[in-house]
Amino acid sequence: MGKEDKGQVSVFIIIAIIFIILIILGFIAYQTNLITIGSSKIHPDVSSVYDRLSSCIKQRSIDALGLVGLQGGYVLLPPAYLETNISNVAFALHNQKNTLISLKEMERQIESYIDLTVPYCIQEIEELDIKPGKAQSHVTIINDVKISVSFPLSVSKGASTYTLKNPYEYSFDIRLKKIHETANEIINKQLENREYVDLTFLSDLEPHTSFIYVDDKNGLYVITDEQSILDDIEYSFMFGVELR
Repeated sequence: MGKEDKGQVSVFIIIAIIFIILIILGFIAYQTNLITIGSSKIHPDVSSVYDRLSSCIKQRSIDALGLVGLQGGYVLLPPAYLETNISNVAFALHNQKNTLISLKEMERQIESYIDLTVPYCIQEIEELDIKPGKAQSHVTIINDVKISVSFPLSVSKGASTYTLKNPYEYSFDIRLKKIHETANEIINKQLENREYVDLTFLSDLEPHTSFIYVDDKNGLYVITDEQSILDDIEYSFMFGVELR
């Protein structure tokens, strides 16, 4: 190989190295323009969309938790429920049986509400072309309530299209498991004598529990937990009982 050929090869090698360096620098520049949220990264052009959706989905979660508290653990009431001046409330003692909703079913009720209402969150973002996927939530009730919502979507802005797949995750300091255990304790006590409400027994319970006569056949229990805060308010859980 002559000197001229060697020179041409050297030029090609240098050009190739420069090209690779430019690609690397471009990739680094792109990475620095991404905003990190959790373990994922979101382009700044759509980070505001993620933030607004996250706020809306969190509010839908709060609404669901508040609703199950008002309705005896249900979003969609069962056939047997008690009509009160506060709200319609599911019976937890009906036909001489403990009919309190299970924690698993309560999780499913919250999930159904979130899945149904979350797609409406994109209506609040009119300035961009958004194509939503399917909303799917997962709720876990242990010592607190954890909610994870998958709501993938594509966002078009100008000539660019971005995909958001990040899950929206929230944790609420609501002791629903403890409240549920207290409700079961109350119902089992009530089953011993359906027509008698032991106020001394209720006064010793934690969380605080009150009882209201709705009529001569039905009553309403309200469990209010000062350690469970939802939207800056102490969380309450209500359920109906048949007294005779």
